Amino acid sequence: MNQGEYSAISYATHHFCNPLTPATLDRTLNLARLEPGGSALDLGCGNGLLALHLAERYGLHVEAVDIAEAMIALARERVGDRGAPGSVTLRVQSAEAALSEGRRFKLVVANSAWGLVEGRPEPDRILRRLAGAAEPGGYVLWGDPYLKKPPEGRMAMLLQAADYRPHAEYVALGEAAGLRPVYAAVSSDQDFDEFAWRLHANVVAFFDAHPDHPERERRLAYNTMLRTLHLEEGRDTLGFGLYLFQTPAEPS
Repeated sequence: MNQGEYSAISYATHHFCNPLTPATLDRTLNLARLEPGGSALDLGCGNGLLALHLAERYGLHVEAVDIAEAMIALARERVGDRGAPGSVTLRVQSAEAALSEGRRFKLVVANSAWGLVEGRPEPDRILRRLAGAAEPGGYVLWGDPYLKKPPEGRMAMLLQAADYRPHAEYVALGEAAGLRPVYAAVSSDQDFDEFAWRLHANVVAFFDAHPDHPERERRLAYNTMLRTLHLEEGRDTLGFGLYLFQTPAEPS
């Protein structure tokens, strides 16, 4: 079982693959001037339901990519032939490869998508990369965990490969990347609990149905560790933020 297959199991029943609700997403996007027929790129699209929401509610033509074949397979199951009045095109592709095509979109979406830059996922470099894929006057919608406080103990060890920052710093980094902040929202503790507990329940349900799977004990132990860490340290350390930025319009 590779990481993509494990992720597809973990997100099997999630609405979005983040601690994000449709209400929070729409509260944020309602401040963008999105018109039906516009183009969007969803990087690291996961189960495809966020891309589907953009197509059905806003009429956007969404290109949704994910590097994991198992996640795109899950997305195809969840999305099916839906999407009107817009559309959703799903493909297996890395975020880096999609951005390297040099195309520009009215809306560029990246929610906890890794692989946007080489090396450490520094948010200032990520935001600059995303800004380059948006049309003049277009939008970047970026979501990522933010730090409520400096991580300690086991959380510090778990997050050592990440580069999370405080909520206000993300907004400032967007401005430094040449983007105009339009809106920022944070998920509630309950949203994060729902996300974490569904991850746990999905993994348990899969291995209950596959009791002889060779990775059962190892995966369940890791899953239990993540659940415990969320309850004991994670809720007080991490939040999830959603940030809407606009690119400068071309000079008239």
